[in-house]
Amino acid sequence: MSGKLRVLAGLVFVAIALPAAAQVAPAPLPVSPPPPLAAAPSPYFSSALDSLTVLVPYRERGEIEQEYLRSAAEQTLAAQQEERGKLLAAMAETRIKMKEIEIGGFKAQIDLAKQEKNELRKRDLEARRKVAEMEKSLLERRRDLREREIELSRALKDFHHANGRAQEIELELSSLRTQRASLASQPVSAAVQAEYFKLESDLRSLENKALKARVEVAGKRKDVAARETGVAQMRLQVFESQNKLAKGT
Repeated sequence: MSGKLRVLAGLVFVAIALPAAAQVAPAPLPVSPPPPLAAAPSPYFSSALDSLTVLVPYRERGEIEQEYLRSAAEQTLAAQQEERGKLLAAMAETRIKMKEIEIGGFKAQIDLAKQEKNELRKRDLEARRKVAEMEKSLLERRRDLREREIELSRALKDFHHANGRAQEIELELSSLRTQRASLASQPVSAAVQAEYFKLESDLRSLENKALKARVEVAGKRKDVAARETGVAQMRLQVFESQNKLAKGT
């Protein structure tokens, strides 16, 4: 082959090879993975974790406020019942004294009938005196019942007062818990940490007061239950006495 032909063949080979080489894409450069995001700071307080050890249960503030208002209303009602019981007890005492005077009159008339040897009148007066004495005994039971009712009203008043005070403490506790929980979203700083530790101290003090208040409420509830039992038993006794009087036995 002549030199010109060899040159021409070389040019044709280059022309064919170049487009194919141009179509080969270069290898992609390795891409570095994105840097990891910074972890969010851990909150000071977690209600989920705290619920495992909390001794004063978490309640909605509205629920606490409603119980406080109910305690105040019940305390007022108990005070009114106490005054009503005092009035009824005073009325019973007055009627007892009147009945004693009536019984004394029967005794005097019986003595006179004896002197007159009026046996029929004597028996009639003695029967009437017996009924009057039964009525006096019933009045005394009613007076004693009123005294028990007065004591129950006082116990109820004390119970609702103690329960209202317990709700007040729990409301204070709820406010401090809300303040403590709000610190979780704040950046860590010396000031935030100092505020957190102060809240923790205040919370422990209030939790102690709340628990002691609950112990007091439980004791007063027990006292109320015992007095309610006593009142119920005495009402049954009065009922039985009234039936006996009605039957004349």
